[in-house]
Amino acid sequence: MRYENIKTGAVVDSPFPVKGNLWVAVDNKNQDITELSEHELRNQVLDQQNKIDDLEATIEKLEKSLELHSEKDLETEYLNVVDEDEADEIDLETLTKAELEELAKEQDIKLTTNNKKNKESLIAAIVEALG
Repeated sequence: MRYENIKTGAVVDSPFPVKGNLWVAVDNKNQDITELSEHELRNQVLDQQNKIDDLEATIEKLEKSLELHSEKDLETEYLNVVDEDEADEIDLETLTKAELEELAKEQDIKLTTNNKKNKESLIAAIVEALG
């Protein structure tokens, strides 16, 4: 409800009744006029506060979920980078001839029949191609 002070001209909006000889209720076309007791108004305020608290709790849970999701993405990204780095450090000597040929195929390295002659020539060709 909107009230105006007839002495000062001050206008205030209040959900509670304003009492006093100088305060007069003013029509506010945008606001419904209701006659609620102080107890009913307090209950409405408490209900609204409970809704706000629930929303804040939901927002907090979502923020934590996003943080965890971001942390997991970072961990996965880090692990992928580590895996790529480790892939760069393959000990070619421990691979079989078939595994070396497969590695060359995965890396799009063209092997000649001379390169496929033995394991050492395969390793030399792969090292040369990968730089």
